Amino acid sequence: MLFRRKFANLVIAVILLTSSFGISETSTLYSREGDDDSSFTIDLKANQEDYNTSFKYPATEVLEASLVVSASSDDEDAPEGVSLSIGAYEWKYDGSGYGGLGIQNRFISDSTSGSATFGGAGEEEIKLLIPTNATITDAQVDLSGLPYGSGELDDYNLASINTNEGSRSYEGSLSADGEDYYVSWVDDGNLDTKTYGKDHLLFRAYIDDDWEEPVLLRETETNEYITSPIIAANSGKVVAFWILDLGSEVFEMRYSTNEGDSWSGTTEQTLADDHYLLYDLDTALDSSGTIHVAWSSIKESSDDDYQIFYSKSSNNGVSWSNEIMLSEEDTSSSISPKIEHDDGKVHVTWEEYDDVNGNLKVEIEAYLKIGEEVLLNNKLEILDLLLCSYALDQKLRETIRTLHSPLTL
Repeated sequence: MLFRRKFANLVIAVILLTSSFGISETSTLYSREGDDDSSFTIDLKANQEDYNTSFKYPATEVLEASLVVSASSDDEDAPEGVSLSIGAYEWKYDGSGYGGLGIQNRFISDSTSGSATFGGAGEEEIKLLIPTNATITDAQVDLSGLPYGSGELDDYNLASINTNEGSRSYEGSLSADGEDYYVSWVDDGNLDTKTYGKDHLLFRAYIDDDWEEPVLLRETETNEYITSPIIAANSGKVVAFWILDLGSEVFEMRYSTNEGDSWSGTTEQTLADDHYLLYDLDTALDSSGTIHVAWSSIKESSDDDYQIFYSKSSNNGVSWSNEIMLSEEDTSSSISPKIEHDDGKVHVTWEEYDDVNGNLKVEIEAYLKIGEEVLLNNKLEILDLLLCSYALDQKLRETIRTLHSPLTL
């Protein structure tokens, strides 16, 4: 006999009606550690299992059986997930929509609350699961709500600007710095007019509970394109990074040290200036002002696959550390890097195409730098995540922190 999950004590009793040569016989006794009784109380700790209780009955047909199980704790209600195994059969009170044994505080949706919305007269069911033949000894329902259509909604915040009554805004990027927010996006308008064949990189800051006026960071020449614009902010410093496609691709950057009030000039970066093709990037800014960049590129024209690289700059892009290739040379194309810092520690994730199984997987790497030596550690693969770049939001970034023992970079 097997019991699972955490509870203080379990009481079991059984009545078994069997048939033996036309005469019914009732078995009501358990055997446990040399003692026989109609019920036993078993004390268990967390994750403990017990196999020491059994009962005997003639080797004949079982006509009817009933089992009584109760669980309790000294200070708490019975825990959820009570399970009892008898031979090849398992009895359990567990699953979606179940509370603890003896107390039901979950709706069938598995939530401790339910809701219904009525635009007029009508009915809606909110269901609970109650054990078969259970006797309800106490019940309480708390109701709260508002009249339909009441309540106040915060005003929406329009971050992009409708330039010239119809410009197109896309490739938005957001960075939060405490309670302040910084947004960049590509637009085919320049805040005054809509210009066909040109890209414009726009910026807007949300400071002290108010949106500042938008700023034009970059206007391309005709048939030049801005891709993968990224904004990163920390402690009032803001960095805008992007790829300029002018037939070949280069990295460009601007930065501000006063929450976006004023900006440096646009500079073409020496980062990856010898790479054949640039695909996309991500950047992070730590509290010291160091700029961390991860990007996807094909380095040599003879190469077929994109790889993931990393570098950093502590002098606002004047110079960059030696690049590190994070992906492995014998893998298929790796794209969509995501980079996150945490108290001087840097985590990088990316999508890698699995040309054997025909799907995408996420690679997670942590890196430790000691002097000029770089050590790789803590590699994790998350398989079968299609459209991975859309899934790498803050929740996944928090998951990364949980999965890794972060390494100082």
